[in-house]
Amino acid sequence: MVKDGLVDEIQGLLNSGVTFDSPCMKGIGYKEFRDYFQGNSDLATCIQQVKYHSHQFAKRQETFYRHQFENCIWFDASKDDKSELIKKVEAWIQL
Repeated sequence: MVKDGLVDEIQGLLNSGVTFDSPCMKGIGYKEFRDYFQGNSDLATCIQQVKYHSHQFAKRQETFYRHQFENCIWFDASKDDKSELIKKVEAWIQL
């Protein structure tokens, strides 16, 4: 997010009159930069907080979905062989 211009985006929002009290600045990736723009924190600390909060959010999503869809078969697209995943999905579709 930072590499894609998040800091400049936040600066642009602040320049246009948006404040950190606005609802749009409460999301992960925005709220962590409040201290940076107020001069109370460094960029590296804010980036670390974004990573930490993103990870926490992803874990909460996993927990939610695991309990909502107990009969699901979960795949890890970053680790599992893509061609095997495609075969498994195609076999499921044929059911």
